[in-house]
Amino acid sequence: MSHSKMSTNTRRVTFLIESLGIGGAERVVSNLATAFDGNGWAVDVVVTQERGPLERDLSDGVVVRSLDANRTLTSVPQFVEYLRDRRPDALVANMTHVNVVAAIAVRLARVDTTLAVVEHSMLSDRVERMDGRKEWLTAKLAGRVYPWADAIVTVSDNLAEDVATVTGVDRDSITTIYNPIVTDELFEQADESVTHEWFAGDGPPVVLTVGRLEVRKDLPTLLRAFRRLLERRACRLVICGDGPERESLETLVAELGIAEQVKFVGWADNPYKYMHRADAFVLSSFAEGFSNVLAEALAMGCPIVSTDCGGPAEILEEGTWGRLVPVGDEDALTTAIGKTLTESVDSDGLRQRADAFTTAAAYRNYAELLEGKS
Repeated sequence: MSHSKMSTNTRRVTFLIESLGIGGAERVVSNLATAFDGNGWAVDVVVTQERGPLERDLSDGVVVRSLDANRTLTSVPQFVEYLRDRRPDALVANMTHVNVVAAIAVRLARVDTTLAVVEHSMLSDRVERMDGRKEWLTAKLAGRVYPWADAIVTVSDNLAEDVATVTGVDRDSITTIYNPIVTDELFEQADESVTHEWFAGDGPPVVLTVGRLEVRKDLPTLLRAFRRLLERRACRLVICGDGPERESLETLVAELGIAEQVKFVGWADNPYKYMHRADAFVLSSFAEGFSNVLAEALAMGCPIVSTDCGGPAEILEEGTWGRLVPVGDEDALTTAIGKTLTESVDSDGLRQRADAFTTAAAYRNYAELLEGKS
């Protein structure tokens, strides 16, 4: 694709994603769109389906448009029309099936736009754990069309390896840009008061986990590890989030006999006030392309234990900023949480590490990439 240099007057950038529902990639798009708006770009966020609650977090200058498609993969004609009408200088597509739509639509529209496709989650995990055939076909299609893009972006080096392996795309053609997760608002929200009595400060230490209650987060292993920990010491577990596994997790808590020490607080607009006050933050996932909540916990100066499941090893610099344990290893998780609760914590060091995941850093990297490719 030949590209003229982006014009010096207002540059236009479009972010394409399925929806602005609650999720990691959606949060990234919301933060990035706001950052581009703040840096003088004309910004559109185009959703292939419904808008969703994160729309309210966007800055006033960002325009949201919906293609109102029943399925993302059928939204190509509407998106071609959009591209011909708006002619953005740059287009940043997010998540595999959306990326495929973007690559095909840019070809069909024959517009001069710099296309970056962004992968957020482990393709190998999706092929293994989810609707394998559908995910495999999407990944293979991605392998065919990604070379049409001007840039392929992943949110960690670990994920870049995974994407290259599953799609067959050349690893050297993939750029890593960490997620824009740490914003000034996080620190303001962290100071909000917490009504939950467990955070009053004089009771047993509180272990916290935050995330969607889905199979990939492997919370049963965390619950069993926590029950073992209770045999050694008094502590409490707060689970912040909601999702399809909530009922079975509540049943497991009752079966393990730990209902007095575990609280489900549901989905929270502001989990940072909990992270700021918790004694340890635990991530027990099977696979994470990045892990926004780990970057947030670092910014809050909260001690971390995580499974070694992809992106977290990079965020924690191979265990420098928190303990890494093997996926699904109940024993190792119990020991790691126990040790973390007894140690003094270098909160300043954790917060400094979180500087790598600020919105400003991600904006600089994306702007440089898009302008360099144009």
